[in-house]
Amino acid sequence: MRTFLISMSVCILSALAFSQAQASSFALLLSGCVSGILALALNQWLHHRSLMKPLQDIERHLDQLLADTPIHLGQPLPLPAENTPLRHAIGKLNRLLERAHIALRDVAGASVRLMPMAQELTDTYSSMLQKSLLQANHGQALLGAINTMMEQAQQLQAHLEEITGSTHSASGDMQESRDTTMVVIDGVTEMAQLLEKSTQEVQALVDASGQVGNILETIQDIADQTNLLALNAAIEAARAGEMGRGFAVVADEVRKLAHNTQEATRSIQSIMLQVQQGTKKVAETMQASNQHADTAATHAGASREKLENITLSIHGINQSSRAISQAILQQNASVQASKASGDILIQLNQDALDSNRILSVSPDDLRKLAIKLCQGLEAFDTGDAMRNDKRRNVARPQELQLAAVKGRDASGGVKPS
Repeated sequence: MRTFLISMSVCILSALAFSQAQASSFALLLSGCVSGILALALNQWLHHRSLMKPLQDIERHLDQLLADTPIHLGQPLPLPAENTPLRHAIGKLNRLLERAHIALRDVAGASVRLMPMAQELTDTYSSMLQKSLLQANHGQALLGAINTMMEQAQQLQAHLEEITGSTHSASGDMQESRDTTMVVIDGVTEMAQLLEKSTQEVQALVDASGQVGNILETIQDIADQTNLLALNAAIEAARAGEMGRGFAVVADEVRKLAHNTQEATRSIQSIMLQVQQGTKKVAETMQASNQHADTAATHAGASREKLENITLSIHGINQSSRAISQAILQQNASVQASKASGDILIQLNQDALDSNRILSVSPDDLRKLAIKLCQGLEAFDTGDAMRNDKRRNVARPQELQLAAVKGRDASGGVKPS
């Protein structure tokens, strides 16, 4: 158009110039008109060549794209000749179509991958939901076990308090029994000593009674001799007659006195014999009592040692009961802390389950979305991008690391040889 206007202006100016110079020259005016028509025709041809023909080519190309199924945006528009106004614009449009084709192909590949990803997400969600339910069940069981443990700990604490009170009372009773037994043991020991001393004194009495018997035998001998002398004196007095009558009386009295002495000596000997026999029996009895007292003292000493050991054992049991009571108190505190943590975990798990139930994704939601995207993209030619609808069979690096950690935990941290 610009060329046409310039040509027309040049022709008119030339015709006017020639017409002013030679007004009568009709041929020159006619030549100017012809030149303008030629310039107009040239401009139309140039306009058709540089603008209309490329537009027609583009229209035919677009009709062909619309006629093809699916649409392939990767086919470029035909470029016009060099030095045409639309060449650069069509080139940019081709680059834009190429980028749109690549973007559609990527979107198609991503949309077709939504189907296996939706299935994976559904499986993962189902597994997580199942594990959460199992965790909730095990949490409830654990909480019940903790409650039972707390009740048993409280019962054990009560029993231990009773045992501690009983051992404390038994310790007091044992101390009193020990003191009483010590008094008895001391009395038995003192009695054994007194019996030992009495045995010695009785033995001395037996020895003294034996000496008295010897003295009585001597007195008996003297009485016998006195009786014999009195008899001899009586015989001599009888021989002396009247002169020996007084001597005979004296001899008779002496004989009577000797007889009485003999009788008294016999009585004393009989009594002393009984005394010796009784003293001997008393000595034997006291000897046996002394032996029994020694045995009782020995057993009393052993009983004293056993009472000491029993007292120490009761004291140790009392201390152990107190230590066990303190340990149970600490265990009860730990169990209560564990129960509080278990309650929090169960509540968090329940909240997570409730949130999952509220925000649960239907298994067909993502699949329907993927099918809708694929149906929308089927109108375009995306090559092989929509054919890869298989599930992923290669683990991600995070999954491999997690599997390695689980393997180490299962093997106890032992590396394979």
